[in-house]
Amino acid sequence: MKKWILFCLVISFIGVFSVSEARSAVSNFKNPETNLTDIDLIIIEPLIYDSNLTIDEFDRQRIEAAFRQEFHSFPVKIHWKSDTTAIPTATNPAYLIIYLKNYAWDRYVSPGHYESYSTTSYDSIIDDYYWDHRGRRHSWGIAPRTISRTFYVDPEENMRARAALQMTLQNNEGTINYWIYTQERFDNSKKSTPDKSLQTILKEAKKQFIKDIKKDAS
Repeated sequence: MKKWILFCLVISFIGVFSVSEARSAVSNFKNPETNLTDIDLIIIEPLIYDSNLTIDEFDRQRIEAAFRQEFHSFPVKIHWKSDTTAIPTATNPAYLIIYLKNYAWDRYVSPGHYESYSTTSYDSIIDDYYWDHRGRRHSWGIAPRTISRTFYVDPEENMRARAALQMTLQNNEGTINYWIYTQERFDNSKKSTPDKSLQTILKEAKKQFIKDIKKDAS
């Protein structure tokens, strides 16, 4: 049994970024005394779900499928402990603990507010009358006219996809952490889902691991 205290570690956020439709907080730890290139096998423990999550068996299948898809081309050989096949022989195996802290929809209400807009129209105007050799005539022109309107936007209920994940790579005894990656995402896009948020986290975690292992290889 791995030490559960690992999940209570306080890790300072080293990266927070936001875009128009998403916000995430990322933390990455690489043990400077560990060379990731020495690891020749990563054994993935069964996924751990936070006790506050409300997910059914279908959710669990989709979540595990997302992990298996992303880890399929991992830079280190992978073995899922939940598989019935025997664990491959390895000189220096490591164990990956996956803790899914959040995977859900958040409901929130955007407050009512006033918005305004302006439009410009062009009116024909008659300036004056005058006489010339052809008789009585008038001059005319076009002048712009700006119309401003203000309207109230009612409060609106919105859905926000949310996912939070921590992955800890450690030795068999759980006494040495080789690599820890955490990320929490909030996605406001109309096309966002917890599945897509989780997939984004997995892709970025894999990218970070590849970056860290390349540093150790250099």
